[in-house]
Amino acid sequence: ARVLGLESWICELGGIRIYDRGDRVVHEHGAFPGGGVPTEDLHRAVEVLLEAYPGRLEEHSPWNASRESSFLLRGEVPTEQAEARLAAAGFEWATLHDNGVIPHRYETLGALERTRAYHLLPRGVSKVAGVAADRADRGLDRAGCAIVGDAAADLEVRSEVGRCFLTRNGLDKDPSLAWVTGPGSGVEVTKAGHGEGFAEVVHRLLDEG
Repeated sequence: ARVLGLESWICELGGIRIYDRGDRVVHEHGAFPGGGVPTEDLHRAVEVLLEAYPGRLEEHSPWNASRESSFLLRGEVPTEQAEARLAAAGFEWATLHDNGVIPHRYETLGALERTRAYHLLPRGVSKVAGVAADRADRGLDRAGCAIVGDAAADLEVRSEVGRCFLTRNGLDKDPSLAWVTGPGSGVEVTKAGHGEGFAEVVHRLLDEG
């Protein structure tokens, strides 16, 4: 947001919407039953998961500093099984959302063939819900909106926008996203990856008017 000079943005997988550079902040806590910010309770839920999956899951440091609506983890675990463990421990309101492959190996997770990023957050909070709420808040038409992402969680937003783009690095790092190259996927893959892929989308949309 700073690089592009944006005045409004959505963060924490849809849990926080910020407008006018912070003059107005909207928090979405979904099914979280408590008061205050969800991370206070999510810390305890994290302990349940780390105990259940030693060597397969860990905090995705240092990216949890100052978070309010979600908690980042990395590793590779069966999400449905993990959520069942959370429910059994009293955290049925929490969900573990897969945010795609991290193209990096960690010594502490050396037994894993690949590492995925996970968001632990309240049920009902998502990028899809965040974009839908933002569109409603600002009166934006679906056809006039686009999403650019590099992970499966980003592609879920395609139901709320007119155009959906995946940067090439997202496909390269996660072969499970190969379906986006098929007919009728509703996803356009850029030629370049990362920031260059994003710039490619911007130029394409501007050229198309």
